[in-house]
Amino acid sequence: MYGYPGVAFVSSPGGSQVGAPAGRGNNAAGVLVTVPPGAAAHATLAVSDVLISNNCLHHQAQVSWVQVYPPDQYSALSAPLSRMGCADPSLATMTVTTVSSGS
Repeated sequence: MYGYPGVAFVSSPGGSQVGAPAGRGNNAAGVLVTVPPGAAAHATLAVSDVLISNNCLHHQAQVSWVQVYPPDQYSALSAPLSRMGCADPSLATMTVTTVSSGS
């Protein structure tokens, strides 16, 4: 793998995107990460608390899923996630880092 994963809140696995996708957080150049069978890789996702943000006051929405596209892949993985998100697609409330080796 190389680079940034694509991350977004969604209404359900394969469902509609809720709000803006995660922006690129660390502006670092990616490094090639080889993940052997049974090994792990990771990226860090930072999410703003929209309950304390005035920018998203009228666009808060309950989010139940997060969708992740590994770098250079076209099939997403979904995981349950219960939190408040921002449904306004013009307000980025998440950032993600490049993929790194290890867990």
